[in-house]
Amino acid sequence: MRLWGTELTRLYGFDATGVSARAGYDIRGLTPDDFNFLVKVAQDPCIASSLGTVDWKDRDFVTISRIFLPLAEDGALVDRILAVAFSGLSSD
Repeated sequence: MRLWGTELTRLYGFDATGVSARAGYDIRGLTPDDFNFLVKVAQDPCIASSLGTVDWKDRDFVTISRIFLPLAEDGALVDRILAVAFSGLSSD
């Protein structure tokens, strides 16, 4: 599940709080490539990061940086991913 802050809601144009990653296919914000990335983070547990722009909203001057931390309640099988996102202006 997601906790979507007010800045991301403003930038993306929707609030995805409480929306699972799988359900994110229905709203712009999670593409099949994004979902496959999350699956890889869960299957091969690692701290991961991504960087991109909000170009589909004609905001390619805004970058979104994300850090993904796999979590496992039993200490072995990843059952959730904590993601932190923050935005800034692109240097391009």
